[in-house]
Amino acid sequence: MMNKERLKRVITEMKKLGLKQILVSDDPSIFWLTGRIVNPMERCGAILIKDDGDVHAFMNNLFCFAPLDGVTMHYYADGENPYKLIADELVPGPVGFDKNWASKHTISILKERNDIIPEFGSEPIDICKSHKDESEREALRHAAKINDMAVEFGINHISPELDELTLSNMIEEFLKNTVLFKTSSCNMYVTEKMPLNLITGL
Repeated sequence: MMNKERLKRVITEMKKLGLKQILVSDDPSIFWLTGRIVNPMERCGAILIKDDGDVHAFMNNLFCFAPLDGVTMHYYADGENPYKLIADELVPGPVGFDKNWASKHTISILKERNDIIPEFGSEPIDICKSHKDESEREALRHAAKINDMAVEFGINHISPELDELTLSNMIEEFLKNTVLFKTSSCNMYVTEKMPLNLITGL
């Protein structure tokens, strides 16, 4: 579900910066807001946030991105134009674009409208993510414990007989079997080989 408290904080920062609408496309930022991982790769996947609290999500059917409470969902199939879907929901004037979004997406949206002005739009979420709430601080403490366990296990098992890959696999197997790791929301790290900051959203 959409984290309403975080959304509220983002909108507050948008208003401070004079941004009426931003497009969030960075996967860690989407995860931070929704608890969902998109990983769109070359496809278009984004969330539009307006300063009045109106929120829209634009997702390819292949993402299997389930509806979110309070969010207007827009789905498209390969071969359809997601940029027109986005452009139709924008109001004239500045639009904050994610700093990490490939330029092909930004340009494709700009080609759909001649009354919008691209602006850097990552700052509201970047500011909010830099000020951790208690749940985020606890997630960081938990991740640090897992990291400490992995490092300690690795140091204790380093041997001339082991190559790097074998030791890495041993560490992963060790983490899979620990209670600390099994109870962690980060347990996808071992099976999916994804960076820990993407899983925690921090």
